[in-house]
Amino acid sequence: MKISTLFDEFCDNYEWLVSVARPAEGNRFADVKSQLENVARNYDADTNRITKEFPAKDLFLTAFEAKRFNMAIGYLRTLNRHHLPIAKIRSMCKGPQYHVEEIASIGNSEGRDIQFEFIVSAFLEKSGFQVREFDDIQISYASSLIRFECKRPASKRNVGARFGEAVSQLEGKIESQENEYGIVALSAEKMGNFDENFFVGDDINAANNMLIQIKNAVVQDLRPSLRISARKKILGVHLFVSTFLWDRASGNFMDVVDVFTEKAIQQPSTPLHDYLFGLVTQGLEKGAGKWTY
Repeated sequence: MKISTLFDEFCDNYEWLVSVARPAEGNRFADVKSQLENVARNYDADTNRITKEFPAKDLFLTAFEAKRFNMAIGYLRTLNRHHLPIAKIRSMCKGPQYHVEEIASIGNSEGRDIQFEFIVSAFLEKSGFQVREFDDIQISYASSLIRFECKRPASKRNVGARFGEAVSQLEGKIESQENEYGIVALSAEKMGNFDENFFVGDDINAANNMLIQIKNAVVQDLRPSLRISARKKILGVHLFVSTFLWDRASGNFMDVVDVFTEKAIQQPSTPLHDYLFGLVTQGLEKGAGKWTY
């Protein structure tokens, strides 16, 4: 994706956001728009190059934020305008400009937490599932209802704690409901040291290897937690990992993304749980070919 293309798509989506939700003047997307506009202004389409030097961190993270904004808004724009969760959309606009500036102790991550829910919903919709409700992400499958609890751990150290929190929240909602099940969705964007690891060039294999390393480290930490009592009806976890390749010579960004799934080990073993999780996983794998996160 060229910077000019990313900027044009961002502006179109930002105009829609303003018309629908009327976010506060100092919202984080206004800051991203300003920075992205500055970069696009210094892009020469004839030579396909950026004509001004920008700090790699600002350039990379601005593009990262813009792409995820486009993902969330692109999904919201497919919905009935009269039934949009306006309060949640306004809350999505709050917070610092970059995710690396979030501070867990002051709780300024709510905006991106909500945005991640919309991104997961977009991925599910693209994979052929019909998303219901906005309080929780819910999909119907056959005669079952599957709820998703979304978390963005602040670091690799607290992955286990956030997973356990998600399991408890899901358990409280589904334990008394027949044919309801839960899946935990985790974002690894704050675990990848994106402020330190930039991929410059076109080495997609190196980028993919980094995502796999992040996935392996997270899953290793989650192994003990994935042994879950079958009565809790938690099917497993989806781990969303992504980064960008920045090819300065061509002025292009390439999104590198994957969704890794790990099935919960039910105690005692429950074929129905395995079957349901397998069906959702197959759908995601088919959808991955149509969608970049």
